[in-house]
Amino acid sequence: MDPWKQIDSHVVFDTRHFRVRKDVVELPNGERKEWPYWDSPDSALVVGITPDKKIIMIKLYRYLVGRDVIELPAGHLHTNELPQEATAREFEEETGYMCKNLIKLGSFYETYGQLNRQIHIFFSKDVSKHNKILIVEKMDTKILS
Repeated sequence: MDPWKQIDSHVVFDTRHFRVRKDVVELPNGERKEWPYWDSPDSALVVGITPDKKIIMIKLYRYLVGRDVIELPAGHLHTNELPQEATAREFEEETGYMCKNLIKLGSFYETYGQLNRQIHIFFSKDVSKHNKILIVEKMDTKILS
């Protein structure tokens, strides 16, 4: 398929973590459309396994769903940060564990009709306790078997 041509783009709303943008695009047939979307940095997550085969996850309150959830440690990439660097940093910040030998499983676009963020997924089978959790957001480390 032919790509769409961006005619105009502007920021509608800007926060510390993301922007809402509205583009005007021209389709291959010449039709023009407005396309609002969430502009966000890429994210990275890791499936971290301890030597005794336990999965390290986190539990925290998520306002938009109104409850605590258990999820894989993840976070956004800082400017000029490689996905594997962000993965290791976020994992240590959120869990106090360190990843060794990160293996990239792949990447995908989350809700690509509304959001331009790509999520990079990594695996580490040799995570080890390193130090206290560095993140200020209240969360608990969960070890699942």
